Amino acid sequence: MIFVAITGPVGSGKTSLLSQLVQWAKNNDRRVDGFLALPIDRIQAQRGANRYDLLWVATEEQRPYARRSNSLQPPYEFDSETAREVGQWAAALATAPPLGALVLDEFGPMEAAGDGHVRHWDVLRQANAEVMVIAVRDSCLDAVQTRLGIQFDVVVDAVSKDAFARLKNVCLHHADWTIIGAFGAAAGGFEAFVGSALHASQIPFRGLFLSSVQSVIMMYAGERIQQKSRVVGVPLISAGLKAFSPMGNRLRPMLAISTQGIFFGAAVAFLGWNVFGLIVGGWLVGAWAATLGILFQYLFIGGDLLLAYDTILQWLIRELNLGSVTSVTLLLLWATAWGCFSAGVTLLAWIHRQHSSERIIAFIRRSAQRSRLSQQGHTKHHAVRDGLRDVLRPHFWIPIVLVALVLLASGTTWEHIFWIAFRALTIGWVLFALARMIDPHAIALWLHRKGHWGPAMAFRKAMERTKS
Repeated sequence: MIFVAITGPVGSGKTSLLSQLVQWAKNNDRRVDGFLALPIDRIQAQRGANRYDLLWVATEEQRPYARRSNSLQPPYEFDSETAREVGQWAAALATAPPLGALVLDEFGPMEAAGDGHVRHWDVLRQANAEVMVIAVRDSCLDAVQTRLGIQFDVVVDAVSKDAFARLKNVCLHHADWTIIGAFGAAAGGFEAFVGSALHASQIPFRGLFLSSVQSVIMMYAGERIQQKSRVVGVPLISAGLKAFSPMGNRLRPMLAISTQGIFFGAAVAFLGWNVFGLIVGGWLVGAWAATLGILFQYLFIGGDLLLAYDTILQWLIRELNLGSVTSVTLLLLWATAWGCFSAGVTLLAWIHRQHSSERIIAFIRRSAQRSRLSQQGHTKHHAVRDGLRDVLRPHFWIPIVLVALVLLASGTTWEHIFWIAFRALTIGWVLFALARMIDPHAIALWLHRKGHWGPAMAFRKAMERTKS
């Protein structure tokens, strides 16, 4: 369920906006329920009406709810029979058919204080509704969120020119972002549990396996959403959740997952959501996974890495009589082989998607659930400390030591080897520490502030699913 707040002062048009949304939903055959607080006999625009009636939007039944009485605080006397009916109606929502939207009007000072409609909140949030839209007095927004124990996914100012358009956009596209959040959580949890275990144990071809799984997850997610280009959100969320991983360094997996998603998304956006686009997307995912390790080694070691590769290659050419083979040729063959494997796995999963998708996704989710991530942010001090621990792990130094041995055998001085090691230590420490400073909570908040409600909601829902 997505929580939407329509905010504004008294008389700002919150109820009118809810009424527009209800009419639009009915005109488009979307099930909608809830109630509107209709102002009766409002004398001043910015002042509460003398009377409010509740209008049940599903049945269009109207009942008296509150009458102004200046001797009371708040200055309204509430109809006990209507209040009782609200409670009965709210309790019945949990077993009612699914709703496209549930509208509630309105939450103000009484609700912020724990009275009024908020008394029914525990049962209201159990409603089987895709979107819940609540009119909230703007001065009470923070207090209402605290009282309800939620943060609104979308906040719409009732007086803004695009208010109604934003509400329709939420109702039309919320399903995509809900699916993306669920698949992002599954992919992120799987990577944190299985991926971290594979990286820690240094299982061969682990990158090929994990990249192929990511490609399959993106394919299955894309099958379920309307706007296929949004599938790139799945790996981006998965990469963000990697920041909570309890084992190993995070930089390389985060970069690998996010970039794989961008390549896959670009392929299907350019070629279309068809077998050709999926094959190219899967191939790019695998090829990038094959190339990334070499690029990281080049970042840490520099040009001496290519010198070491050429030295080994020339030795192999002499020993095996391979002819004219270059390092670039071998790299292309390596990346092509990985790409073909990942593309083949993606194609196979797509062909059998009608029969095996639910079983595969269920397996991934079960694996992900074994890793409930502790979502504690890193301070700068802890990030620097843990970044040093990452760079001191043996598997970080294995390729560097191998390169150093090859260079020593070819006549490189010990002084040069020392500077290679110093470069790797320095760059690795800085990058690993920066990776540990990434705060997914801050990313979700930034997306929310920038108005990207869909990605922000999907990211936050994914974090909630993987929270320990």
